[in-house]
Order: sequence, then structure tokens, then C-alpha cells
Amino acid sequence: MLKKITLVVAFSAFVLAIVSAAGFDWKAYSGTTIHVVFDSHPWQKFIQPLVPQFERETGIKVQVQAYPEDQFRQKLLVDLSAGSTGVDVFMFMPAQDLSLDMKNDWIQPVDTYLDNPSLTSPSFDYKDFFDGVRSSYEMDGKTWGVPLHVETFFLFYRKDLFAKYGLKVPETMQELQSVCKALKDDLAKSGQTGIYPIVMRGKTPDATSSMVNFLFSWGGTWFNPDGSCALDSEASQKALSFYADLLRNYGPPDATSDSWQADTQLFAQGQAAIMYDSNVFKAIVGNPQSSKVVGEVGYAALPAGPDGKRHPTVLTWGLGINSASQHKEAAWYFVQWALDKANQLGYLKAGGPAARATAWKDPQFLKSPGYSKTWVDVSNLQYSIAQGDWNPPVVNVQEGRNAYGLAIVAAIEGKDVGDALKSASKRMDEVVQSFGR
Repeated sequence: MLKKITLVVAFSAFVLAIVSAAGFDWKAYSGTTIHVVFDSHPWQKFIQPLVPQFERETGIKVQVQAYPEDQFRQKLLVDLSAGSTGVDVFMFMPAQDLSLDMKNDWIQPVDTYLDNPSLTSPSFDYKDFFDGVRSSYEMDGKTWGVPLHVETFFLFYRKDLFAKYGLKVPETMQELQSVCKALKDDLAKSGQTGIYPIVMRGKTPDATSSMVNFLFSWGGTWFNPDGSCALDSEASQKALSFYADLLRNYGPPDATSDSWQADTQLFAQGQAAIMYDSNVFKAIVGNPQSSKVVGEVGYAALPAGPDGKRHPTVLTWGLGINSASQHKEAAWYFVQWALDKANQLGYLKAGGPAARATAWKDPQFLKSPGYSKTWVDVSNLQYSIAQGDWNPPVVNVQEGRNAYGLAIVAAIEGKDVGDALKSASKRMDEVVQSFGR
């Protein structure tokens, strides 16, 4: 009898699997047009040329708009706050955008789509995304989007220049400072005045994303236990002084106008010996079409702080659906196609840190021409020890970033660090009072 019941259950499960697979139809929304808004980003540059493939497979027409990050954020803010139906799918960063998007009902939960076999392909495998990354999109018992990648900040360096001048890869922040000084002297002696020892973000608010790793390295935090902003602490002042001194003494003269776009261009064109930025930019500096230093780029973990430990952060971008969209199901089809296993593997092979675990183990990736064991090892090391508070943990993240960013710019310009951070702390407290945490 038990055997009979087991066979019936197994047969029922088999039938259900067939029905579920048969119930999903990529052509279900053929004839629909959706509008997608992207940040101008390595993932966008990978996926956008493939969109015609999605259109052929589904019959869904896709209108894509991509903007540099400042313009991208401004456009989304205007469109979403106006309740515009002209945006269906958009890129977002949970740590920067999700609280505000949820508070204003700008983003659609995707649980009902994930749980519906007629709307989600049987091969999508949502649990294949790294656990820690998925959790960034889960809040208040709901899932608010799907990750497209996970990134962390570390050092890119010119192996040829380090070998030429007999330099060792820095393991600590003090060694990083010493290496930058040695590079400045050696480059000047050899007449290579067009190469800067280091490039890092100096533009507000972009610099907050990189500076926070230094903040944590010196033992600083965003907020005190009593809820007040802690950016004016002694640890925070030491961290910002160090960061600002590096850029002022060893970076480009216009560092306060440099975002990641400027820094990656300088490094890729051979005008910097070290770049401190996100691992995602391997896709730029390791690409023969955009880089003159291919084959000479090394990767190293974030140097240890005064406590002897590394304190990296981790962040993620993903795709969300506008709650005002009139084509949510078609939008969901685009999300699951764009982030399926094949596209995530392709993105990783192109140098982007994909969010799916299986992609990192796939033989195609391990044997791909652009594979770098060092890049993989350093990325995974930092993923294993990183924390997620790379942005101020407040509802209005953009205002919080602006407050800190202005202090970073002031410090790089040589102004009093203590005064700059007191102003930043005061403004951050005002942001919390106005919008909450």
C-alpha cells in the first residue's frame, strides 16, 4: 500500500512539473511594448545589445533608455514620483533606493510572479542567486526585485609599473600611502609625468561609496548607539584625512570632479598606476576595446586598517518593476530573461561580477579568455568578510550621501576636516529627523 501511495505521489509530482512547464509561454505577451531605464553601467553595456534576442523570443518590444548615473537617478526620481507609466523596468540599488521606493509605493513586489508557474520560466531558479545578495531585495516579508550583480571595492594596479620600480602590493593602508609616495618619486625621475600614482572617487556624492571603506577601516560608523550621526568622530576624521591626503598628494589635480567614469578612463588609458574602485570595472580595464593596459592589470584586496583587518563593503544592483506600470507581466518577462543563467554567465565572462552562484563555477567561465583567478579570489575573499552598510542607513539615502560627499570634497580641497564632518553630521541628523531611518 505504501509503495502504491508513493508511486501516486511521484506520478502526481511528475504531472505537475509537466503542467507547470507547459503553462509558461514566452509568447504570452507578444505585441506589448515596455520601457526600460538603465544606468550607464557595465551590465547595461553587456545586456543592451542582446535585447533584440529577447524581442525575437517573446514578441515584446523593448524601448531602452540609458543615462550617466546622475541623470539616471534624476530621471527616475521625476518619473516615479509623478506616477509615470512610461517606465516599466528600472535598475536600482537596494541599499540606496529601496526604502524610499517602498515608502512611496514606487516599486512592485515580485513574489506573486515568482510563485506563479505560468509567469515564471521553470528554468529561472531564483534560489541560484547568492543568498546574501537575495536578502538585500527582501524587506517586510516581500521580494522587491532581482539582483543583476554584486560588487566590492578593491585595488587595481599596474603590474608592469610595480615590477619596473620594485614595488610590493600594499597589504595595509600605511603601505598604500608609502607605495603611492614611491610611485610619485619614481614616475617623476623617469619622466612619466602623465601617470598619477592613484585614482579614487572625489566627486560628491560618488565618493561616499569608496570613502566608506576607509571609514570602517579606521573603526568609524555612520551612527552612534544613541542614534546621532557619528561622522564627526575622531575615527571618522582620521579616515577622511587619510583618504583626502592620498588624493590631494598622489591623485589627479581635478580629483573632486572625478567619478568612477573618469577614474576608469584614466586607468584604462594608462594614466594611473593604481585605481581603487569596484571590481565590476574589470569589464572596462580588462577589455581590449576600451583599455590600453590589458594584460598588465593586477587585483588586490582592500588594504587592512590600523586594527590589522580589512573592512570592505559589498553592494548590489538589480532590476525592479514600476508599481505604476501597465505592463507588469511583460516587464517581469524581461527581468527574468535579462537575469537568466545564460545571461548571467555571459556577463561574468565579460568581466562583470554576476549575482548567480552557478555562473562562478561554470566551466565556460573557468576556461574563458578573460578569466582571472586573482580577480575571482580577491572578489570572493571580500564577499566573505564584507558588510552591507556602504550607504548611510537612512530613508533619504541621496541626501545622506550628499551630506557626506560635501565633507569629502572639502577635505580633498584642503579645508578643515573636523569642521567639514561636523557640518556633515548636522545635516545627516536633519535628514533623519525629516525622513527617518
